[in-house]
Amino acid sequence: MILMSNQNSYAGSNNFYPFFQSANSQKNSFIRILTSKSEIYSGESFTASYMLYYTGNIIDPETNLTIKCKDCYQEEFPENKRITEVILNGVLFHVIQLKKLLFTPLGEGSFEIPSISINIKINFPAAADDFFGMEKVSVEKLVSEKKYVHVIPLPKNTSKVNFSGAVGHFIFSSSILRSKESPNKIRYQFFIKGTGNLKSTNWPAPFLPKGMDFMNINNSETDTLMDNSKKVSHTYSFDIVSYYRGNYILSPFAFNYFNTQTKKYEDYQTPTVSWNVVNGLALPDSFKFASPNNINVPFLYIKWKMGNSGISKIYLSKYTYFGFILLTLLLIITPLFTKLWNLSILNATLKSFQHWYAERYALRNVRLLKKSKIIDNNGHLYRELNRVLEQYLCHKTRIEYKFGMDLNIKSIMDKYKVNEEVKIMTNNFLKNQIEINYSPIKQSLDKPDMIYSNFLHLLKILKPFFNE
Repeated sequence: MILMSNQNSYAGSNNFYPFFQSANSQKNSFIRILTSKSEIYSGESFTASYMLYYTGNIIDPETNLTIKCKDCYQEEFPENKRITEVILNGVLFHVIQLKKLLFTPLGEGSFEIPSISINIKINFPAAADDFFGMEKVSVEKLVSEKKYVHVIPLPKNTSKVNFSGAVGHFIFSSSILRSKESPNKIRYQFFIKGTGNLKSTNWPAPFLPKGMDFMNINNSETDTLMDNSKKVSHTYSFDIVSYYRGNYILSPFAFNYFNTQTKKYEDYQTPTVSWNVVNGLALPDSFKFASPNNINVPFLYIKWKMGNSGISKIYLSKYTYFGFILLTLLLIITPLFTKLWNLSILNATLKSFQHWYAERYALRNVRLLKKSKIIDNNGHLYRELNRVLEQYLCHKTRIEYKFGMDLNIKSIMDKYKVNEEVKIMTNNFLKNQIEINYSPIKQSLDKPDMIYSNFLHLLKILKPFFNE
């Protein structure tokens, strides 16, 4: 009989049809590799089933095989000893699954699936004219054919949200939990379910005003290998604690991923949260100006007070006062400097200030990353340092930096004639980030001090090439 379920399970990849025309189908036994897809996107996974086809009776077929691939991550499906049947070119074959693996290639281009070889013993019944009725045993060595899957790069992301690293088809939901026992604490819960790769995902978080902090950041995930994919269920949660009372608006945060079904980048955004904190200390004035999401106090803080004589008085905050002075000075000085703008001495001064600003801004961002409490894995750390590197090069080369821009670092280094040794060090840093992004295994925060030290050394050796 012909089992149509075997054909349908791989119909989408056009990998079953070659059986009916292959010369191997004339043999008594052979191994074929069935893949769930013939073309995948970078970061996407696919399954490969190693199937043994035979016509005689096999004695204890070998299924305990060790298969290792290069430049990829792999996971193994549970063993399936079920024997099915299929007719190829009029011949009835028995089919058994030797191995089924989930592969996630790290690179792009043509990915070669690992080949296997096994020795099998086939028991043939005695011939009709054999007086003694002796059965015959044939030993054969079988080698699977070469099989390739094409890995294509992800398209350019036009979203304003940074790519999280997730590739697959997912369903999102979120919730906010409030507790009467802890009115100054709320819990964010972010749920994602579907099929795909979430191991190297960079999880976002909302902007917090001063006087708030993150606590109890937790990532939990369960995954199951089913059919031709990996089903994942991930919960990302964290608590936000406010130390000061007030009425706050917590901005939403977005999650950007690549949908393999629509073949597009898609965003999921959490709702805006209004939070009235009734417990805690009064919010200090210095915090009010640094907290634009605190709707109690405007950024330009102005008090209107009636004096004892009935005359109205205006009390300006020091930020407003110095802001008005600075604005007045700019209106007076700007016309004078406009005439001197093209002078070489001014341009040289501006260039010097520009390089100084680029270096100080990069060091400031590195210090902030060291103090950050939400960076919990090396993948997140490398992505943030890569953003610092892009901002540093933009400031040095007078390129306007835009959030989420695709900066060609190689062409910039070529233009400013960076030597090969420094190029290699820069490429090694970028390569570390790429390998972690495509890793389906969650990376812990390992040796952050060494990563920061190597990054600061990289900025130091890049500096002479851009200081014109």
